[in-house]
Amino acid sequence: MLASIFGTPGCGKTVFLGLLYETMVQFTNSPENEGPGEMRFTMEPQETKAFGDIRLDLLSGKWPSPTSADLISHCRMEIGFRKGNFLGLLSSQDFEAISIQNLDIGPRDARALQETSFFQEAMASGDLSGNIDIGSFSESFRDALECDVLVLPLDSDVLPTENGLPLAQVKEVDAMYTTIVGAIKRHELRRNGDRRGPVRIQPVIFLIRSEPERGQSDDLTSDSRTGIVEKVIRQHLPMTVSSIEEGQTGKVRFEKIKTYDSWLRTEANEGGVQIPAYRTGQGQVGLDYSYEEHVSFIKLLSKTVRRK
Repeated sequence: MLASIFGTPGCGKTVFLGLLYETMVQFTNSPENEGPGEMRFTMEPQETKAFGDIRLDLLSGKWPSPTSADLISHCRMEIGFRKGNFLGLLSSQDFEAISIQNLDIGPRDARALQETSFFQEAMASGDLSGNIDIGSFSESFRDALECDVLVLPLDSDVLPTENGLPLAQVKEVDAMYTTIVGAIKRHELRRNGDRRGPVRIQPVIFLIRSEPERGQSDDLTSDSRTGIVEKVIRQHLPMTVSSIEEGQTGKVRFEKIKTYDSWLRTEANEGGVQIPAYRTGQGQVGLDYSYEEHVSFIKLLSKTVRRK
């Protein structure tokens, strides 16, 4: 099984993946991660080192270096969830696996997306009926289209802050993601044309952002955080949401969209620049971020694996 994360360079995926890595390390060693459903993960040694460097940067109040970002630009995490036996109540020795593939949309694939009539019509009129040439994409991009979980990041830094009207950059992200959804449908129809049952894909959208230092006002700190995040995503990615929810075919079925809030607390340094903040507890120093949101995503992957 495959969970594909699509996003252009600079959209916040490096910090997001760093927080996901931190969550997996913590969750792996937590009492909650025991028995049937136990999670384990692995990746290549150079990628493990890169994620360790990202963690150290964030804990040191620095943003990840371009070198670390490059090293994980196409990283692949292998995650296993322990099977259960005897009605799922006891642990098995076997694991069910899913890979998380990070795909930076490079210049070639970005150009291929933008040159499709599908993307151009989406940008011009919101029409989602244009053509997409799957063969124009790179092999890694085509491989990522064969996903069971589709993960799309929305960087809050590109969202409008005053009149609520979408900026051109936001609309372009929406059109690009919509084209990716369309490409997945077309690719799966061609790849699985003879399958009896439909391909079921779980779409996930993360709102990626930094929270200001404690005491400052923030529209997304209320008890209705989940509802607000979903509202923000639906407001700024309307074509993507519509394509997922209304564009089902006989061979491709998208599950209900899951939305998550991936935030990292920041504080102002001496120069007034917002940098990553940390928290202390029980004599330990850790990142101050949305740990539970990332755990919920891990549990969603576990449910998706068991469902197949």
